[in-house]
Amino acid sequence: MGRLISNTNPAPKSRFSPGLRPSIKSAHHRVDGYRPMPKPGTRDSPAKVYVEPSVLSRIADYLMKGAVGLRQGDKDALDHLCDQPSVDFVTSEKTLDEFLAASVPDLRLILKVVYKLTVKVRREPIQIRNPIIMRAEGRGSRIIAPASRIDPLFERLQRVLDRPDAEHVFQARKAECDYFLTTDAKTILNRAAGASKEQRQSWTPLEIVSPAQLWTIVQAWPDLEPLMAAPGSQPGSPGTSSAPLARPGGRA
Repeated sequence: MGRLISNTNPAPKSRFSPGLRPSIKSAHHRVDGYRPMPKPGTRDSPAKVYVEPSVLSRIADYLMKGAVGLRQGDKDALDHLCDQPSVDFVTSEKTLDEFLAASVPDLRLILKVVYKLTVKVRREPIQIRNPIIMRAEGRGSRIIAPASRIDPLFERLQRVLDRPDAEHVFQARKAECDYFLTTDAKTILNRAAGASKEQRQSWTPLEIVSPAQLWTIVQAWPDLEPLMAAPGSQPGSPGTSSAPLARPGGRA
């Protein structure tokens, strides 16, 4: 058999979609493929938060049903998070796929507009090229490995999450997001909380959180902005309190 020739992967592409200015700064840097746990976001280096579709679709409920389909604690938390320059929200094209599947035309339109206004990170394929494709030089038999395979990260995520949810977490990890924001308790938050230490390594250092949990984390950051009071409200009234929200597990 002749000499084996290896074709390696091309250089990685930018993680931002073409035509988008990469205005989101990472709060920390990768080291040998891994990052430390998320550091506090700042004005100059905001924490990057991937917003899963359940958050946006439940806000869109207001225009369709006259009420935001979120618990009060999560609504208050989102209100406060939007006031913080140390937090940036992003999503991916995977979110648009789900929005376009909405059966009600008016809702689909609302969700498309919401998506249009968000910052998008590049959507990475779950199929990746094999690192080595081998073939024998000259005449005779050839040994050719499959041209592509499922990304091992995505395979690990699917052991905990349903495929659509796993792809969202996959996109957040590939985009080096710090937090994954969701209101889906049944199939994401509860499963993530019940995952083993080994399974959690699939998304670490990304943290999977609800709006209320993320707001609890952000309140401890040094660059916390004063909360904006709602028109006509008094200090200490509902919606203006800065009292910490409870965080599952009692972690500080």
